[in-house]
Amino acid sequence: MNEKLTCLLIDPDNDRRNQFYMALDLLGNSKACICHNNVQSAIQYLQEHPELQPDYIFMDAPANGSTLVPSFPEALNIRSLQTTPIVWYSTSYLASSEAALKLEGFTTGLTKQSNLLQLKAQLKNLFAQDFSIEIPESKPKLRLVKYEPAYSIAKA
Repeated sequence: MNEKLTCLLIDPDNDRRNQFYMALDLLGNSKACICHNNVQSAIQYLQEHPELQPDYIFMDAPANGSTLVPSFPEALNIRSLQTTPIVWYSTSYLASSEAALKLEGFTTGLTKQSNLLQLKAQLKNLFAQDFSIEIPESKPKLRLVKYEPAYSIAKA
């Protein structure tokens, strides 16, 4: 796999961030991986660098999900981020919870691995999937206007 990738990783654990870097290196990707330890600093960074459009956003979130995640791209008002897959990157991810994750705004989930080669294999499978999201073009809003004729009918 030798494609160019840009990832945004939001994870408070420095060791896990380093492991993620190493797994990307093992894949042989030409990559940029920007890391932040919380959602607020990631949002601030993206607002300061509007030209950045990551291919994937990996987010460590509590086991019950994060209330910031569903509105993450929308809160930024960056239309290009609305099609970026947001991956729940957690030790407690279960494939059976995929539907619930989608309701929370995640595209999919990925289990954190203590084994670097297992993480590499999971990332390889994830990057092979198609997460294309179609956003319909904005339609002009219609205004309802009360029609009042500009002329009057004279009564005889």
